[in-house]
Amino acid sequence: MSKTEPLTEKMNTDFFPIADVDYLEYYTGNARQAAHYFCQTYGFCPTAYSGLETGNRETTSYLVEQENVRFLITGAYSPDHEIASFVKKHGDGIKDIALRVEDVESAFSEAVSRGAIVIEKPRVVEDEQGILKKAVIGTYGDTVHTLVERKNYKGLFAPGFTACKTEIPICSAGITGIDHVVGNVKKWMSGFPTTKK
Repeated sequence: MSKTEPLTEKMNTDFFPIADVDYLEYYTGNARQAAHYFCQTYGFCPTAYSGLETGNRETTSYLVEQENVRFLITGAYSPDHEIASFVKKHGDGIKDIALRVEDVESAFSEAVSRGAIVIEKPRVVEDEQGILKKAVIGTYGDTVHTLVERKNYKGLFAPGFTACKTEIPICSAGITGIDHVVGNVKKWMSGFPTTKK
């Protein structure tokens, strides 16, 4: 038996196989300005857009990409929107760590059966480019995970998005992928050591 067989066997029986990080959604008070910053400072390229011009009257989003990394930078038009509330509470930051999966229904069921919080049950969004399946789960705090199944969608990013035209000069920063995401959580255990002044 080779040393790689146990790992391969474990991967083949993974109850929640993840193909990749699909995108990280960044909530901000000014999506256009934040997208410009990501492009100018970190070398991302804007590729897709959703907003008033595409019929979206609630939010504006810019998809920026570099190699295998995608950030969806989203802001709200209304101060009463949940995005505005998130930004007031946390400042600009990551709200959604979206994960690409082969089968949304199966991944969602397995995660919920093990304690994930149901935020949004599996649903289909579609346009002339095909069908995109999504579901949203919560684990802790205000961060969520959108499960995305793309195998039957051939469009740019998602229904409701159009190609983003820009004249921002871009110079790649050499970012090629996301290897991990860190979540900051507040103290939640009683009896946890504290420092007194």
